[in-house]
Parts: sequence; structure tokens; C-alpha cells
Amino acid sequence: MKRQGIILCITMTALIGGMFCTGCTGKDTEPAQTAASVPAAAEEENRIITEGMLSPQIIPDEFTSKVLDEKSLQKLQKDLGAETIYDCSYKAADDIYEISSVDSYDKSIIVFMKDGEKGWELKKESVLQISFYMDGEFAGQPMGVGLIHDMKYDDPIVCEGISNDGDTYYNVEITIEEDGMYYPYIFNMSGKSGVAKLFAAAVK
Repeated sequence: MKRQGIILCITMTALIGGMFCTGCTGKDTEPAQTAASVPAAAEEENRIITEGMLSPQIIPDEFTSKVLDEKSLQKLQKDLGAETIYDCSYKAADDIYEISSVDSYDKSIIVFMKDGEKGWELKKESVLQISFYMDGEFAGQPMGVGLIHDMKYDDPIVCEGISNDGDTYYNVEITIEEDGMYYPYIFNMSGKSGVAKLFAAAVK
């Protein structure tokens, strides 16, 4: 994908086709049953989706994802310095994909999936909006947001959080350049761990 950079106000903004970071508002919803690529998940339930409190991190035995090939996984570790990766499958109600809270650990990647490990079937020139909140201490701190397609990832868009009523808001809109199945992901590059609240992904 071609990439250009634009700075708007206090937000670090980037375009991929039509990709940008900005700020707005969100709403709450209750998470349904989940599944993640965490070996201990069967015993201790999913520790990625939480009730708003950061859980002790469970380290997967392997750095692996069901939607990335081995070359991409190695590149994530080498080029981005990612240390852990989690596949997070969520059963959305009424086609609204919005998760109340998700654990986000420093140098970790969360790959978001629909129920049954499905992605977002998107058409060329459609727009996928990805947004979430972090605690107020994350204001101005960078988080990476991007998409996975055809077992490969697009480099994350680095977005600085905007203060919003005591929280920190992150928002990215991505214009799709070709038809296909896509999976959004966030990469915590802030240097600290926290809870990503009200994570939402929707086609505009």
C-alpha cells in the first residue's frame, strides 16, 4: 500500500489510501464468549478480554497467529520488536463489533477476529474505522493500528492518543485498496501496559 503522512492538530496522522487518525466518542457494550491463542485459556478462560482491570499477562508458548504466515511473524518480531501476539475472537451482537475492555501489554499485538475466527469481508474503497480508549496516562503515547490481509500485515499506523474526559482516545480510518478478508490489530508501543476500552471496528 502507498503511504503518505499528514499532521493534524496534536494527532500523528498517516494515510494508507485514505487512512487517518482523529478523535470522537464511543459507547459501552458487554463482551460475549471469546477464544484466544493463549495455551492457558482453556484452563483460566480468556485473559485478554477483561472487566476493565489489567490481568497478569499469560505468555503464549509460541509467537504465532492463525492469520499470519511465518515470514510475517518473524518480521513483526525483528522490525517492530513485538514480544507477544494474541488472536482475539469475539462474538459480536447484531453485527456490532465493540468490546468493553481488552488487555494490552507493552510490546504485544492483539489480532481481532469475529466469531469463528472470521475477518471483515471488505470491498475496494470501503472504509474500516478502528477506535479504542486507554487510561488518561496514555495521552500523547503512541499505539500502532493496522490491518492483516492475505496472511501478511500492513505496517502499523502510529497514532498518538488524544485526551478525552479523563481517558485517551485512539481512532484510525482505513480505506481499503482491494477486495478481501481483513483483520484489524493493535500494537502496544507505548512502553506501558493497560486496558484498551471500548475497542470497536466498523465499516463506515
